[in-house]
Amino acid sequence: MSMNRHIIEHLRRFASIPGKEKTWVSELSDDQLYELFLQIRNGDNARAIARHAQTVWKVGRKSSVHSISQGILKFKQRISHLLLFPSSAPEEANAFVSPSVWRRGAWRQVESQKLRCRPLDQDRPSGQSDRKPPLTRC
Repeated sequence: MSMNRHIIEHLRRFASIPGKEKTWVSELSDDQLYELFLQIRNGDNARAIARHAQTVWKVGRKSSVHSISQGILKFKQRISHLLLFPSSAPEEANAFVSPSVWRRGAWRQVESQKLRCRPLDQDRPSGQSDRKPPLTRC
């Protein structure tokens, strides 16, 4: 499965909220949804994306740009875990974690802590490591 297909599946899942009314994001085509993802990932302004959606994709013609941009910001919150992965690392993006686990910047904190921690057993004589659970030094 290509990386784009994998991301689009996750974007589709978060485009609509179960038990709520469908949003305009959930009705975008796969190409449009992926383009929206790329615009968000590239840091484009929600207002500019909303204008683009209204003019090019003909979304929410009767809605204000502000209301459409609010929808983009809510969608951005739901997919924030996908925005943390660099585009060049498909194996990391396949390790999907539920967004309920994420806090802003939590992924970077966890990864940096993994890099700094190492087992303390390396510092102990071999006889001592059998008696106590392994400790880590951070």
